[in-house]
Amino acid sequence: MDILQQCQKWHENDEFQKIIDALEAVPAQERTPEMDSELARAYQC
Repeated sequence: MDILQQCQKWHENDEFQKIIDALEAVPAQERTPEMDSELARAYQC
Protein backbone atom coordinates (compact mmCIF):
# COMPACT_ATOMS: atom_id res chain seq x y z
CA MET A 1 0.00 0.00 0.00
CA ASP A 2 1.42 3.36 -0.94
CA ILE A 3 1.18 6.47 1.17
CA LEU A 4 -1.77 7.91 -0.75
CA GLN A 5 -3.78 4.71 -0.27
CA GLN A 6 -2.95 4.81 3.44
CA CYS A 7 -4.04 8.44 3.63
CA GLN A 8 -7.38 7.51 2.09
CA LYS A 9 -7.92 4.90 4.80
CA TRP A 10 -7.02 7.43 7.49
CA HIS A 11 -9.47 9.92 5.98
CA GLU A 12 -12.21 7.29 6.12
CA ASN A 13 -11.42 6.78 9.82
CA ASP A 14 -11.09 10.51 10.64
CA GLU A 15 -7.43 10.04 11.58
CA PHE A 16 -6.29 13.36 10.16
CA GLN A 17 -3.27 13.82 12.43
CA LYS A 18 -1.78 10.57 11.10
CA ILE A 19 -2.01 11.98 7.58
CA ILE A 20 -0.38 15.23 8.63
CA ASP A 21 2.42 13.46 10.49
CA ALA A 22 3.12 11.03 7.63
CA LEU A 23 3.12 13.61 4.86
CA GLU A 24 5.07 16.24 6.78
CA ALA A 25 7.79 13.61 7.29
CA VAL A 26 8.30 13.54 3.50
CA PRO A 27 10.66 16.35 2.44
CA ALA A 28 8.77 19.07 0.57
CA GLN A 29 10.85 18.64 -2.57
CA GLU A 30 9.92 14.93 -2.67
CA ARG A 31 6.18 15.39 -2.19
CA THR A 32 3.96 15.05 -5.21
CA PRO A 33 1.04 17.40 -5.93
CA GLU A 34 -1.26 14.58 -4.86
CA MET A 35 0.51 14.34 -1.51
CA ASP A 36 0.24 18.10 -1.03
CA SER A 37 -3.46 17.86 -1.83
CA GLU A 38 -3.99 15.16 0.80
CA LEU A 39 -2.04 17.21 3.33
CA ALA A 40 -4.17 20.28 2.65
CA ARG A 41 -7.32 18.18 2.94
CA ALA A 42 -6.17 16.85 6.33
CA TYR A 43 -5.40 20.37 7.59
CA GLN A 44 -8.95 21.44 6.76
CA CYS A 45 -10.58 18.72 8.85
